[in-house]
This record gives sequence, C-alpha cells and structure tokens, in this order.
Amino acid sequence: GVTGRLTYLETRQQETLGDITKQLQSIQKLNGEKITLLEDELQSINVKAENYAPIIQKALLSVVTIDTLRGKGSGFVVKSELGKAFIATSNHVIEQAPDETKVVIVRTNQQKKYEAQIVGMNSVYDIALVVIETPGETLSALPFGDSNTMKVGDTVFALGNPGGFGVSVTEGIISATN
Repeated sequence: GVTGRLTYLETRQQETLGDITKQLQSIQKLNGEKITLLEDELQSINVKAENYAPIIQKALLSVVTIDTLRGKGSGFVVKSELGKAFIATSNHVIEQAPDETKVVIVRTNQQKKYEAQIVGMNSVYDIALVVIETPGETLSALPFGDSNTMKVGDTVFALGNPGGFGVSVTEGIISATN
C-alpha cells in the first residue's frame, strides 16, 4: 500500500534527480568544451603589443615648431617638393603673430629655421597653412589619412612640440566615429 507507493515515489524522484544531474553534467561538459574552444581561439589571436617606435620616429621627421615671436606651437609638413614645403598648423598659433608683420618662423626637427608665408587660415576649424622655401631640399611630409577607414578601437598617436618645449608623443584609441 502506502509504503510501496512511497518507495515508488522515492525511486521515481531519485531517477528524475539522476536524469537532471546527467543533463546538468552534459550541459557543463558542453559549456566547458565551448569555453576551452574560446580560450584556444583567444590564445591564437595575435594581440601582442606592437612596437610603434619606428613609425613614430619616421612621423616625427615631419613635425615642426612654429614660432610667431609671441608664442610657439606645433605643425607638420603636409606636402614637400624640391625647394618648397607646406605646413599645417593650428589657426590659434598663427593668430598669435603680430598683426603688422605676421612673422612666422618654422623650425624643423633638425633645428633648421625658415621664415614662412601664410597661405590660409580658418578659425572655425582651427587650422592654418603656411609655406616655406627650402632651397635645394625636400622635407619629409606626413600625408593626411582617410578618416573614413578608421574604426572604434583603432590606435592613434598625437605628435607635436607644444610650447616649443620638446617633442611630445601620446597614444590613444578611437572611441567614436562620425
């Protein structure tokens, strides 16, 4: 009667518990295999730290100091041909030049000095373009990249000579686009 029925229910519960335990073990094994596969994939991905020093050293050849006699800033050569180089800088740096003369001196990383002529200025975008005469020389130019190819997470560097105190290099990442 009652004892037999209780024994049957206990046996059935133990069987059900055993089935659930087997299912949980199977799920755990499957998830463990998936986790192992993910760990293997992560290890196979080459995420070692890059040494950007050679790229930065080459880019620094294009960085210049802008001296307006009232202040200093950074710029970089964007185009160079034999005897002439165009340099991009910040508008606020060029605005510091005395109004009557607008004397702008460009000093390269090789410490050569050139008097620059202002080609154009844009205060909205805080950009200016100057040109220097480089008789018999072609300077190293740093071309503009294509911002449409940049992705969140890409590594970027800011190079300059802020305030004329020496070269500064800062690393960062693209945190958003558009």
